[in-house]
Amino acid sequence: MHRSRLAILFLVSKFRNGLCRASSFEARHGEEEEISGSCKPILLAVLFLVVPANYAARSNSAPLSQQVRQQSDRADAGKAQPAKSIVYKNKRYRFRFSLPRSWKRYAIIVEQWHGSSDQKGPEILIRHPLWTAANPHQDIQVLVFTLAQWELIDQGEPVVSAAPVGPGELGRNAKYVLAVPPRYSAADLVGCDDVIEIMQQNSLHPF
Repeated sequence: MHRSRLAILFLVSKFRNGLCRASSFEARHGEEEEISGSCKPILLAVLFLVVPANYAARSNSAPLSQQVRQQSDRADAGKAQPAKSIVYKNKRYRFRFSLPRSWKRYAIIVEQWHGSSDQKGPEILIRHPLWTAANPHQDIQVLVFTLAQWELIDQGEPVVSAAPVGPGELGRNAKYVLAVPPRYSAADLVGCDDVIEIMQQNSLHPF
């Protein structure tokens, strides 16, 4: 559009120069007034065509800032939105656990862990929705300890098992310590790597 305006202005300039030369030539023959008078209607007609075209071109083109903003909006719309997580909330032991969307329709299994000296406590299993008896998937295991039980673990007593390493703390609140059992991924079930990755993302949040 910018090039077309320049072309029109160039033609107008050439046309006006041609008329001026014609006017100068005729003036030498005593007809200057007549020729000059005939130039005015032609110039007005050319300007009548150029000005509306220039105005239409400007009105149809959006301001630069608006164009940049529209391009930015389109770029943002094209970006992939991060997948939202789903949250399991346990009101009794006061913690939340963030899960990937692929774990929708998970199941909760409540069992008990048993240790030495008659120690025991709740074990909460978050089970993958594709888990079956024929094709078991790796559970997310959360062991619940009282503060007194965890103090024994800190003192080195084998409360949970005789494994050389104890349970790993995930978080705690005013009443309980929440932990993952030692060697919880040793079974090498389907989805074991996914569970390890979930655990490494600090998915448990006590309250």
